[in-house]
Amino acid sequence: MEKFVKVHVMHTGDVKYDRALAFKQLDVIPPVNQRGQEYQELVPVSCYLIEHPNGRIVVDAGWHEDIRTQPKEHFGEDLYQFIEYRLPEGRSVREQLATKNITPQDIYAVVMTHQDEDHISGLQHLIGAKRFLVSEPEWRNCADGLIYLVFTPGHTDGHVSVLARVEKGWLLLVSDVGYAEKSWKELILPGNTVDEQQALESLQWVQYFLQRSDCVAAIANHDPSVRPVSY
Repeated sequence: MEKFVKVHVMHTGDVKYDRALAFKQLDVIPPVNQRGQEYQELVPVSCYLIEHPNGRIVVDAGWHEDIRTQPKEHFGEDLYQFIEYRLPEGRSVREQLATKNITPQDIYAVVMTHQDEDHISGLQHLIGAKRFLVSEPEWRNCADGLIYLVFTPGHTDGHVSVLARVEKGWLLLVSDVGYAEKSWKELILPGNTVDEQQALESLQWVQYFLQRSDCVAAIANHDPSVRPVSY
């Protein structure tokens, strides 16, 4: 019997920013609301629960609950002024896992795709997980062909995407390789990159992988068209 995993998409709040942050248009990205509303984007901050036969895996951590009461202290002055953010009650990674009767101690591994604040803010809510994975050598110790980390640099130096073998094929969690489906369809770079050529090559790889007949979908972390769902 063929093995596969199940992936649950969870939205852990929202973030609002200038569109240039997601789709490269300007050399300098303006703070939120500095330009007109037609230039602003309100998008989800996603993380993922993967049910693996050998244990549960969480990919990224979304917003920490501190942003509800002390956002300036949590973000720091620069980021606090640069974006808008929202974390409704019940939507943090901790709260959503609790509704499934899952505690951090029940989690086999937490995978951090990269270290932007909206991906690691809630990591404290996952303290107690058996391991936190950020590099290939650590990942080799638990990989078995159902989950792969794919090196997709450009947005950040060490950015990775996650390939999960779900029931109907491969689900690609691209994180911030692109901020929405049009990113890889039109090869639009993220507004922030450390290496534009690498960022382009990572988008091209997503394009290529989507041509496979066994690729179920590619999901960007902040794509507003993506809804919480299970694969």
